[in-house]
Amino acid sequence: MQVQVEASSTLERRMRVQVPAAEVDAEVESRLRSYGKRARLKGFRPGKIPFKVIKRQFGGQIRAEVLDHLVRSSFAEAVGREKLAPAGGPRIEPGNLEEGKDLEYTAVFEVYPQVELKGVDRLRVERPVAEITEADVDGVLANLREQRVEWRDADKAAERGWRVIIDFRGWRGGEPVPNASGEKVGLVLGGGRMPSEFDAALVGVGAGDTRSFDMDVAADAAGIAQAPIHFDVTVNAVQEPILPEVDDAFAASFGIEEGSVAKLREDVRGNMARELSLAVRARLKAQLLEQLYSENPIEVPKALVEDEITHLQQDAAGRLGISDPTRVPRRDLFEAQARRRVTLGLLVNEIIKAQNIVLDRSRVDKRLEEVAADYQDPVEVIQAYRSNPQLMRNIETLALEDQAVDWMLERAQTTERTTTFAEIMKLDKPAA
Repeated sequence: MQVQVEASSTLERRMRVQVPAAEVDAEVESRLRSYGKRARLKGFRPGKIPFKVIKRQFGGQIRAEVLDHLVRSSFAEAVGREKLAPAGGPRIEPGNLEEGKDLEYTAVFEVYPQVELKGVDRLRVERPVAEITEADVDGVLANLREQRVEWRDADKAAERGWRVIIDFRGWRGGEPVPNASGEKVGLVLGGGRMPSEFDAALVGVGAGDTRSFDMDVAADAAGIAQAPIHFDVTVNAVQEPILPEVDDAFAASFGIEEGSVAKLREDVRGNMARELSLAVRARLKAQLLEQLYSENPIEVPKALVEDEITHLQQDAAGRLGISDPTRVPRRDLFEAQARRRVTLGLLVNEIIKAQNIVLDRSRVDKRLEEVAADYQDPVEVIQAYRSNPQLMRNIETLALEDQAVDWMLERAQTTERTTTFAEIMKLDKPAA
């Protein structure tokens, strides 16, 4: 096999491969004879079909299979021989495919960039430090109370935080606007389900009231401003929130049967401590990766960026509940993020390789426990992950990345900044 490699750009390679005709013909004949032993043709006994007949009937099909196999196998052998690291599958440009002549093709592909890490000796991080106060615990309990809220019909004007049951319809130019209408919709004013202008127009309404108002809308995907939507709203009911008391019954609703409220507060504080630790680590990691990224501008393979864009598009579509592939968010919305993620992945992998960091199985277990802790049955979640090789590979990748972050943290100059639990967790609510 003959191989010639040409660099068509910094990362792109054009590799011309030539496989001897004798090797192609020998493989075709071998497969034809093997196939002839089990082939069935009318007028012939199984295994007794003459080779000329087998070749005439199945030669084209078998040759196509052999060429496909040889292209794939010779490509793998060629990149190994040339010590190349493809960053994605090749684009094959067929050359000579004629029978009796050498197989020729050109494989076009990108290689991984050579990475020389810079700035690792200049890493600096600011570690936020906070205590969990009783007021912080009270704040979490307040959120838990809101999760158990009950709604009671009220003969009063609706306030922010109250719920209204409404029928509404949106119009533009006298025509109904798609997806801008609903019946018996429960809407918490200020809850963020509708734009703030919509909520503001309903503050002060009572059961049986009607409201009509115009509301500006965002520009379309092309950046063209659209005419306001006119809304007609009928209020069926106004409901005020009734929050449960923090008592033994409230604690029992979270599965706490002994110690009641005191045990509930203890468990809440334990969960907050775990979340605080994860949040602090996330901030430290973000600081390290930002410095690593800014210090190491590298050209990244387009194939990896395209794969990451596709992943981000699919992830966004899933979170938005979009199942129609034609409605997946535009790729350009994710290109910068994808390029950054690919770059950071290559830089972190270079740290892992250069420092001979080996996967620590205890870190995998820790990662699994952190993921499972957010679910009602952590044991079941861990079992589900362990039985899924793809999910486990993802967890192992994250664990190995954690080890690389630890390596950077050990070398970074660290300062501390005293702050609050709410600031670290971003729990502060915007002003009403």
